[in-house]
Amino acid sequence: LCECVSVSLCGSGLCECVSVSLCGSGLCECVSVSLCGSGLCECVSVSLCGSGLCECVSVSLCGSGLCECVSVSLCGSGLCECVSVSLCGSGLCECVSVSLCGSGLCECVSVSLCGSGLCECVSVSLCGSGLCECVSVSLCGSGLCECVSVSLCGSGLCECVSVSLCGSGLCECVSVSLC
Repeated sequence: LCECVSVSLCGSGLCECVSVSLCGSGLCECVSVSLCGSGLCECVSVSLCGSGLCECVSVSLCGSGLCECVSVSLCGSGLCECVSVSLCGSGLCECVSVSLCGSGLCECVSVSLCGSGLCECVSVSLCGSGLCECVSVSLCGSGLCECVSVSLCGSGLCECVSVSLCGSGLCECVSVSLC
């Protein structure tokens, strides 16, 4: 329920919150607009936190690291991460084919793209299965897998199996009890 166990961990890579009291509030990723661009905040305006528009307020910010949209009019449409296939690989688009945007298959169209930055899947047949981010434990740490054990894929525990792995790139939890 919480991405930040201690405020002292903010900016450490182990914590996205400015205040632990906000954990799980939905406001946890942007407490103060003054933090935008600091790595502690994804919002351009604090008033937009939790609005679903928080990741892209102005199209002029696209590519700045403060905005994932190509067109501000698409914010919140579900198509915001990939407007044009020509942008694939530019950092402004996660899709291989614009026709797949919003299909849920958009992050992995072809297994041959695995590891290219255009695909998070090891097998295209797994796209949209919820298992797509970790097919084999041997891939952990390769950039193709976020799990320590393949048996945990899709269990909700997959991002943190052991507290000793925190900060290793294999674990996003501060305490294993919070996984």
